[in-house]
Amino acid sequence: MNTNIMSMLLRKEGLSFGEWLNFLELVRKQLNPLMDKFTLDTFGDLACVHSEEGSIQYHRIKEDEPVCVGIGLDTHGIAYFSDTGRLSRVGDTRDQFAWGLTKKSQWVLVRVSIELVPSKMEDLTQELTRERAKGVCVDEVCLEDMLRSSNVSPHSVWRSVHLKVKEWEARSSHRARQVAEIAEGFKAIDNMLTGVAVASA
Repeated sequence: MNTNIMSMLLRKEGLSFGEWLNFLELVRKQLNPLMDKFTLDTFGDLACVHSEEGSIQYHRIKEDEPVCVGIGLDTHGIAYFSDTGRLSRVGDTRDQFAWGLTKKSQWVLVRVSIELVPSKMEDLTQELTRERAKGVCVDEVCLEDMLRSSNVSPHSVWRSVHLKVKEWEARSSHRARQVAEIAEGFKAIDNMLTGVAVASA
């Protein structure tokens, strides 16, 4: 973090909206070298569509094979959403917004058009329903447009990104420990083999 950002964060009155924009843009730039170091899901993997009626589970956007415009559901990145509710009548529709970053560290706005459709017959008297993603728009946008359209606060964006970096840190530490353990084992084996080779000679 540069000194200007640090001084803004130390102020008791907090950040203005414009200062939040500057802060998050700096965060985005710092994330850039990390984005291609980890395996990222696609935007089609985002689970933001309610599954069967009565279930608290979500299913992935791509499972519904929706019509997609924009940069495509197969684009890799990180994405988050705030649930806008559940539909109650077959044929009703709603828009679900999500925000994220592409693997190339570009801000993204995802708009999912969702409708309620019949699901399956559980018995002879009850028909279940489920939500289906019928259309998706995935666009690279500026940060301000992303915040306003998705109705997400700058602080929520910061918290989500921070948690993602902590997740990456944990994965990296685990990976480093695994590599160190294997390297130590291989070193011991190599020492044993060297002794065997000398003895055989």
